[in-house]
Amino acid sequence: MIKFNTHLIVFLFIVINSIAQNTYSDTIKLQANLFVQATKENDFKTIVNYTNPKLVELLGGKDSLYVKISNSMVLLQQEGLRYKSIELDIFKIIKTNKNLWYAVIPQKIIQINSQGQIITETFLFATSINQGENWFFMDEERFRKYKDTLFEKVQIELECPEKNQCFIKNKGFTSLNKPN
Repeated sequence: MIKFNTHLIVFLFIVINSIAQNTYSDTIKLQANLFVQATKENDFKTIVNYTNPKLVELLGGKDSLYVKISNSMVLLQQEGLRYKSIELDIFKIIKTNKNLWYAVIPQKIIQINSQGQIITETFLFATSINQGENWFFMDEERFRKYKDTLFEKVQIELECPEKNQCFIKNKGFTSLNKPN
């Protein structure tokens, strides 16, 4: 009987832990997708709201970050670039002993202009300080630039993919090679 109860307790622990992990995964997926959608749609307010609060503070506050993001998006548009897609990949949530949870979320970004498309494989760095209820994000460039300042007291053990980028040029058509 005791052996049966022990197995039942272990089974229930595994099931409850799995359900909790799925809840965190669902929450981060939802919030990461909102962040990505806001990026594609130039929704600067949502981008700022989902940006890591310490990074927002470091960059001068919400208003300052809003202006910086909108200016950089305007520059992209002036260069004729627009987002075709941003896809998120599989990730793992890591919990630290300092109430910081984080995840590295690989992403594939495709931007297009009249000359072709730029395909970038990079990642979002996600953090939560309230046990996975709310997640905040920063792109790879900001993470690599500010990680020591923002997370100096936390040992972060990461496997961050290296950024890969390629350009695929559009093929021009003449009357001789125009497809049927």
